[in-house]
Amino acid sequence: MSKSTVSKQQAQKCVVCGFFSEGRLCFRHRLAAKSLLEAYSFWRDALGVSFRDYLQQILRRSETGRWAKELAEYVLKTGDEGVLDEAKV
Repeated sequence: MSKSTVSKQQAQKCVVCGFFSEGRLCFRHRLAAKSLLEAYSFWRDALGVSFRDYLQQILRRSETGRWAKELAEYVLKTGDEGVLDEAKV
């Protein structure tokens, strides 16, 4: 398959790391998004924190993985919470 026949969807790159993806997030950052969203429901219920505060708090935690931190930094920097919608599918 030549470069000119690669579809736009196949040629997409992750908005966080630039790795090839089938959507806006690569597989690793999509998994991180799913984990972030699942954990947030517990944080919200237990602590009543906003999503933005939650992201700031998890960035400070040593337990937070690299991909989750990269994604949290991206969302905080750009304000693009819509990127997390891929994890809801």
